[in-house]
Amino acid sequence: MSKKAVLVGCNYPGSQAELAGCVNDAFMIKGFLTEYKGFSEDDITMLIDTDDSYTSPTGANIKSALTTMCSGSQPGDVLVFHFSGHGTQVASDGDDHEEDRKDEAICPTDMNLLVDDDLKDIVARIADGVDFTFISDCCHSGSMLDHAEVQIEGPKAGGTGQHLPEPSSLISFLGGSRDIDPAEVGVKSRELKPDIVANILSQKLGRTVGTRDIRSSLGSIFGPEASQFLSILGIGGSSGTASAVSSLVGALSGGSAPAEQPSSGGGGGFGGLLGQVASAVGGDSAPATQAAPAPTTSAPSRPGPLGDDKGILITGCQAHETSADVRPPGGDAFGALTHTLVTVLKENPDGSYIETVTKVRAAMVEKKFAQNPCLECSEMNAEKPFIC
Repeated sequence: MSKKAVLVGCNYPGSQAELAGCVNDAFMIKGFLTEYKGFSEDDITMLIDTDDSYTSPTGANIKSALTTMCSGSQPGDVLVFHFSGHGTQVASDGDDHEEDRKDEAICPTDMNLLVDDDLKDIVARIADGVDFTFISDCCHSGSMLDHAEVQIEGPKAGGTGQHLPEPSSLISFLGGSRDIDPAEVGVKSRELKPDIVANILSQKLGRTVGTRDIRSSLGSIFGPEASQFLSILGIGGSSGTASAVSSLVGALSGGSAPAEQPSSGGGGGFGGLLGQVASAVGGDSAPATQAAPAPTTSAPSRPGPLGDDKGILITGCQAHETSADVRPPGGDAFGALTHTLVTVLKENPDGSYIETVTKVRAAMVEKKFAQNPCLECSEMNAEKPFIC
């Protein structure tokens, strides 16, 4: 039996999309796995974007690391995949596999989205008898693996309707005994509002940019490294694609961050961001020159529902919700899910999955986090000890 993990932290440094706690989350999980669960550091793959000595968490690199871990698994192995960063939803391609007509996706540091079908396609390669845990601390993380069974979902009992907690409610969360001014506690949604990106693109392109479907642009931007499930609808290509993407990258890298606005969740985030790129490519006015459309690729077979023994998903929130990035003054930033999860687990490292997630939700009620973590797996897996 071997224990392996792929831990991903995307802080998107130097951009208006920047987060503070995601890389810390990855190291927090690494510390828990090595100290409490017997994982060797040699068997933990870290992908972070704040230190060039580590592998960058691009879409291609995340897929490669996760595929290597899952495809090489043997019965009895224990595998962990943790992602901390931005999440989003993109409109589905019209088939009926998504009831809400949206695909959930994680946002790598290069914005080369990986949708739920990409993840299911990889996880399906896990050998029978392998314990696989996916912890997704990002927006719109619910139903990321589209499990047929869900053990914990919906609003928390006693939960709050507010999007983010009042800073004063976080003081005990941060230790309670320290002299902390509640006004200095920063809490940011792990979401980038599309109207901010639209304004950036409008300034860069010199015209108003609206929101459009993102799918047709991804193949042109990322080529064969793009999600096969996102780029199947006509990879087309205009000579304006590269310049639009360059404008986006330049704006995100060089612009000053706008004031944070409250958000109610939903289909915003990087779906809106990349939707604006598509608008820039194929929006209200055609580019002066346009290359001939590239051939449309045939659609790959979408992975079916995962088997009962194929993985356990712990989410930071429901599919329509956002997750919080907490920034205490003078302390290390963190994701609300990851910090709460590790805190609960250190008190009882071998509690069952259903017991652990139940306690995480109770702690989030106490701290007035509106996000609702979920547990998606079979009833049998829910009763297993956590990562054992």
